[in-house]
Amino acid sequence: MRPNRTAAILASITLVGLLLRLVEIGSKPLWSDEALTLLISKWPVAMLMLRGVDPTPGL
Repeated sequence: MRPNRTAAILASITLVGLLLRLVEIGSKPLWSDEALTLLISKWPVAMLMLRGVDPTPGL
């Protein structure tokens, strides 16, 4: 395959994937770790540096 054709196919697949995700973007609620990450992302930078917070659950 030519490089331009390969790039066009890859871009098309990526665009289709993006569109499929955007259709369902608000349909599922946040899980607890995602909600905590969203909350922490709104903190001021100084508070992030002072507090050692790891919002990810242990495996």
